[in-house]
Amino acid sequence: RCLKSRVALIQGPPGTGKSFVGALSAKCIYDTTQEIILCVCYTNHALDQFLEHIIDMGIPSDRVVRLGNSKKVNKKIESLALHNIQNKPNFDRAQKVIWGRSKARMEEEKKDIQEGVGKLKHSPQSWQEFYPFLIEKYDGSLPLEFILKGNEGGFVTVTKKNRALDQAGLWKMWKKGEKAPTEVRNCKGLWALTPSQRKDQVLEWIKEMRQD
Repeated sequence: RCLKSRVALIQGPPGTGKSFVGALSAKCIYDTTQEIILCVCYTNHALDQFLEHIIDMGIPSDRVVRLGNSKKVNKKIESLALHNIQNKPNFDRAQKVIWGRSKARMEEEKKDIQEGVGKLKHSPQSWQEFYPFLIEKYDGSLPLEFILKGNEGGFVTVTKKNRALDQAGLWKMWKKGEKAPTEVRNCKGLWALTPSQRKDQVLEWIKEMRQD
């Protein structure tokens, strides 16, 4: 009757054959259908005992996978534990070659993915990171907002406070939302953006850098 219903209850006192009927039912399902059988037991001991029953009934052991706490697996069932099946695949020579190549390819792809994730997690912030991008974006030259007057020929621009000013320092001032120093070629354009607009512009550039 249990095979005629989607839900069945087999009950009875100890030793009356409940496990036997359950294992026999599993064998019938295995032999006559393509269904995957999931066996859930209250204890590890009960699970191992039931797996022994279904193997004794004729279900091939290589079609059985034992999930759960590996430290409490019965020795007779230990070879069916998932971690043992994963660690010791039963491949022939040709399959081992394919597996080796596939594993190497997966390791390469894993490395590429990790590098990609690392790049996504890291947001460029320094002038050294943005410099090549800005050069390419503006057709081989920096926007005038980041070019200082009088820095040609080895000269160094200094601020009114007599501090040396270079492009990296200029970049920091711009990102912080400060006003354009008089030493830049163009005090408008990017320097006219508000602090929040500058943050949005940096995020947009970062997005373009990642797409590239």
